[in-house]
Amino acid sequence: MIISASHLKLGKHGLAAAFVLIATLAAALAVVWATATPAGAQEEETTVPPKPTGLSVTADPGSLSMAAAWNAAEGATSYQVRWRRIKQSFLPDDSLTATNAAASFTLSRHGDWIVRVEACNDAGCSLGARKVVSTRPARPSNLSVSTPPGKLELTATWTAAPGATSHVLKWRGPDGSFSADDRVTVTGTTTSTSFTVAERGRWIVRVEGCNDAGCGRGIARLIATRPPEKPPRPANLSVSFSPGNRDMTATWDAAPRATSYLLRWREHGESFQSDNQTTITDATTAAFTVPSQGDWVVRLEACNESGCGPGAVQQVTTRPGLPSNLSVSPATDQLELTATWGAAAGATSYRLKWKRPDGSFP
Repeated sequence: MIISASHLKLGKHGLAAAFVLIATLAAALAVVWATATPAGAQEEETTVPPKPTGLSVTADPGSLSMAAAWNAAEGATSYQVRWRRIKQSFLPDDSLTATNAAASFTLSRHGDWIVRVEACNDAGCSLGARKVVSTRPARPSNLSVSTPPGKLELTATWTAAPGATSHVLKWRGPDGSFSADDRVTVTGTTTSTSFTVAERGRWIVRVEGCNDAGCGRGIARLIATRPPEKPPRPANLSVSFSPGNRDMTATWDAAPRATSYLLRWREHGESFQSDNQTTITDATTAAFTVPSQGDWVVRLEACNESGCGPGAVQQVTTRPGLPSNLSVSPATDQLELTATWGAAAGATSYRLKWKRPDGSFP
């Protein structure tokens, strides 16, 4: 069909505009023709990239700064990195777009987080690779617990957990569980503390590093409290008594680690008997009575739960006191004399002797 100017009934200027319009349409058709798919050829479609693999998220213990890396996904032109607290939703501010297979970002607070990475292109984004990370401190190291003999108060020391702002020390029996009462919290840079166990025996002691995210893995030690060493020999044992009196008093200096004292007495050459002994607590003096006059051995031992240590020994001899007021009244014409005296303490008999002025006994 031929369209002429007479058919269109256009003026001079309208005809020129029509030619311009026709030229424009022809150019557009040429572009479409040039880009059209040849007969028999299939059109290529852009597809969503596969999910990234090998996702890792690293950080210094206790740090909020994270470094994520993953294997590049085929066909991906960018990666969407997002992070959220566990049991919470992703927030727009907690995300970034990376063009390479790595990204660094900073968490808003300590805790347990999920990091998600999606591979993206013009067709969309893939399923996300996920990684759970925690900003809890690392484990402390070099835990040591001193167990002085006979003591229930112990001292623990350790090397601080990286990222920790405090440490929790707790203890329990081998067959028990940790309780809220048997623990102590140490804040700041302090890495030692004293604590007291309830009784002698075996205990498990554990220390954990903590921060706002909670407490990390702990390090534990199995310890055993030790019984005390036996006390040493008591010093300065002294036994006093009045002449002729079988009632005696023993005194001594306190012995280290002693919780009681065992005082025993026996006749010289005999063995100690259970009847002739006494136990003293909270004192360093004791009164006792020997059964009879004579030579006696007094022994004192300092004791505790581990037993009694070496003994201090004192030998004493009980003798009657001196008679008093001796008087002799002789008859003027006889050789028979009469002697009188005051009784001697502890005496059961008396021996009366006389001698000549030159000192010889008849």
